[in-house]
Amino acid sequence: MTRKRSQTLGCKIRRYGSGGRCFHPQHQRSLLMLDTYHPNPKRSEDWRDHLSWGDIVSFRFPILDPPLTDKTPKKRPCLIIDRDPKDGIPMVTIAYGTSQDTRKTRGYDLAVTSQTGILAAGLHKPTRFLCCRHVHVPLSHSGFVWLAKTKSPVMGSLQGEDLELMSRIRARLQTQADSAAGLRKRRRFYGRRPIQTRSFTFITPHAASAPHS
Repeated sequence: MTRKRSQTLGCKIRRYGSGGRCFHPQHQRSLLMLDTYHPNPKRSEDWRDHLSWGDIVSFRFPILDPPLTDKTPKKRPCLIIDRDPKDGIPMVTIAYGTSQDTRKTRGYDLAVTSQTGILAAGLHKPTRFLCCRHVHVPLSHSGFVWLAKTKSPVMGSLQGEDLELMSRIRARLQTQADSAAGLRKRRRFYGRRPIQTRSFTFITPHAASAPHS
């Protein structure tokens, strides 16, 4: 038995009240969602105040040993690894992003491949972020590329399992950085250890012992 449309959605007499306002429950929920909607501050002119690790930005990542050409590096999705001010200047660490299926680099690669993760990050296709290949730049860097629909270079953010994996990668990077800092400190305090050379004596056995006279 099929119900009439008026029974499933409510008739127009019950739906509309004075002033043409709709009282249908489904419509009321939609209006409530619109009333409680808050725009993402990362996609506004104040994006610099809200940018954090895990965000995906459009950035012209500098190329090592660029060819002899006047072309600037192409814009690409890049991952914000960390944000840390230096001498009062807000700085961020940005990781290189590529759609190429490259080999993993010491466990520091993050691949966004799920459809949910791709949509949340604002990507168009699966992308791999090479966290070992990163640069430290100020938020005023000219490499940030503003998106056409917003006044911000922020494309999206990592979500779910991708964000958890990024957290573990950040922990490994921090451990590596702390170890390197400790090594530099010891070298400044104790100096470099001299290189010890070892001498080896090679004994060549005689083919035959000489006869005694």
